[in-house]
Amino acid sequence: MAEAGSKIPIYIWYDGYPPHAGEGYEGRVSLAEKASLNLTNVHESDQGWYECKVYFLNRPPDSPKNGTWVHLDVHAPPHFKMKPPDVVYVKVGESVSLPCEAEGTPPPNLIWYKVKESRTVQILPTELRINNLRQTDIGDYTCMARNKQGTVTATTKVIVAGPASIVTPPRNVTKLEGDRAEFICEAKALPTNVVTQVVSQWS
Repeated sequence: MAEAGSKIPIYIWYDGYPPHAGEGYEGRVSLAEKASLNLTNVHESDQGWYECKVYFLNRPPDSPKNGTWVHLDVHAPPHFKMKPPDVVYVKVGESVSLPCEAEGTPPPNLIWYKVKESRTVQILPTELRINNLRQTDIGDYTCMARNKQGTVTATTKVIVAGPASIVTPPRNVTKLEGDRAEFICEAKALPTNVVTQVVSQWS
């Protein structure tokens, strides 16, 4: 028994000899009812055409030419080939592309959804594109891959990145020598900013 496109049989059996299983089929193929092939733990990659042929040890391999073909369909639930990132920071007015690609048998359908759909959303075969991003475009976007065998989802959070700004500026303080001086400063930014305080001295 051989798979279509492969010259190496996946299973060989001759009366009086131990059976031979091809690479990747060890422990998964066996003979049933004299000439039937039993394949267990079926993989998605097993899908395809298979040919059963009879050979005689005392005759050339190509004579007589005989064989029968059978096709194996393997249905598998979808799985992601490429998932969108967990979080994306984008500035207002820019464009963002969220990749999403899935495989399965039959091929899964990809669906993007958001709580409130934006007019700037463009759904492409392997990504979601948002052009001229607005404040209203922020939120969670979910990519769903679905076929008859199951469903998988992946969610990414789109956050509008903004420049750093001082919320609470530090104030001048007067302390006695040896006292502890504290300068309170609060800032905000997306993504999270790093605050650096520089000490200057004047004579």
